[in-house]
Amino acid sequence: MKKKILVILFFVFIFFTFNGIVYFITELDKKDRIKKALDSHISRLKTHYEIIIHDQELNADSVYKTTIDKKHVIDILTKALKATKEQKAVLREQLLNYLLHKYEIMKDRGVLQYHFISPENICFLRMHKFNKFDDNLSDTRADIKYVNLHKTIIRGFEQGRTSHGFRNVYPVYGKNNDLMKNLGV
Repeated sequence: MKKKILVILFFVFIFFTFNGIVYFITELDKKDRIKKALDSHISRLKTHYEIIIHDQELNADSVYKTTIDKKHVIDILTKALKATKEQKAVLREQLLNYLLHKYEIMKDRGVLQYHFISPENICFLRMHKFNKFDDNLSDTRADIKYVNLHKTIIRGFEQGRTSHGFRNVYPVYGKNNDLMKNLGV
């Protein structure tokens, strides 16, 4: 009888040991498959993110280049630097009218904001809010302050007051390569 109990206990022990090993191997395999699936998904997301970032940069660069290549735009911005408040209003209206069609096309490509900002960080023109201007952005927009200070392009993902998005801020130079205005796309 004792021998029978020992044999039963032995088989129970073997059964639980075997089940434990199978369970352990199954769990390792499951975790490995989950990790591979997640790594694959993360890799695809990273690729899509890089494609979107690249597309956004190309889009913003295109907007920038096609804006500053226009003599009329540079002339307006140059005049605005030394203009009176009344003259700036006329120049702002001219720039808005000149770029409005372009801005409508840009909105279809996902560009929601298109700004022109002075070297002193004062907003000259917001295409999306034409009636809001002459406010100092030094305390609220570190990227603009940085571009004006370092005279270099800055890009990034930024949280705005109403929404977040990819922002590209460019310095704009005049005829004598003087920094004139920021173009925030």
